[in-house]
Amino acid sequence: MSMKKTEEEEEGEEEGEEEGEEDVVVVESSTPESSTPESSTPESSTPENADPTPENADPTPAVLGCMNQAATNYNAGATEDDGSCIVPLNCSITAPENGSLGSCPIDLGVGADCTPNCNDDFTLNGKFLCNADGSGSLSEQATCGRCPANFSQVGELGADIGGSGYGGNRHAPTNISECAQTCTDDSECQSFNWAPIDGDKNAAGKTVCSIYKTSESNRTWAGVDGTLRQVLCKKGV
Repeated sequence: MSMKKTEEEEEGEEEGEEEGEEDVVVVESSTPESSTPESSTPESSTPENADPTPENADPTPAVLGCMNQAATNYNAGATEDDGSCIVPLNCSITAPENGSLGSCPIDLGVGADCTPNCNDDFTLNGKFLCNADGSGSLSEQATCGRCPANFSQVGELGADIGGSGYGGNRHAPTNISECAQTCTDDSECQSFNWAPIDGDKNAAGKTVCSIYKTSESNRTWAGVDGTLRQVLCKKGV
């Protein structure tokens, strides 16, 4: 015999079902989490201060050499000076004895030359020439002497050889260089005597050039005013 459920019993069952739903427990998965690290890539061992970027590295090594354009060993391709520059030196010159610098500078350039001035009755021999190797030394030295180049003075001023010598016109040469050339061109000439204007007491207002086959002085000869001005020069130095 079936029994009909009352309304109260039905309501009670519905409430029981709702309560049963609230008792359901959600069980979380028991699967263990993966122990694999997020990234297996090893960290870089590059030091913090290192710059591994090739963009910042100098791709061209420095070229060492002299960068001074005034130096004899200037290297146009050098990018870093190595202190090897060799700068040529000028020549320092002073006035020759019995003369003055004239137009010569006291600091003569490399390879340059100049001629100083000589005092009266003195002859310029040579010139100043600064060595072209940049060493700062003179390859030629100017002097002011009583006698021209390739001749040397005999005795003091006024030294003379008795007689008038030999040869042509004693008054033709106008300077001591011409007189010296007269002796040079004569194979028998051993010396010459040069008297500037009024330097020979017997030749007022004139120059005198006398050449000799000897070079030994045997007397002294004065000028018009009594001073000793003529010079005796012999071949050789």
